[in-house]
Amino acid sequence: FSKMFALEPRIENIARGKLIREHFNINDKVEFLHGDLNSVKDQKFDIVICTGVLYHVTSIPDFLQQLSLDQAPH
Repeated sequence: FSKMFALEPRIENIARGKLIREHFNINDKVEFLHGDLNSVKDQKFDIVICTGVLYHVTSIPDFLQQLSLDQAPH
């Protein structure tokens, strides 16, 4: 991949991720970004992986719609 990042709304989770990478000497190109979907709303991605997210959202259909290529409301 040429660019990969992890989007995380909680700054403390980013700090944990960086600490784990340092502890296990993980050298990769993944960049940690503090923010939410609105932080990257104008960007397009080939692959999006969401882990541990759905139980945090108010509306799963609305969240999935935000992730989709078709941003028009249904």
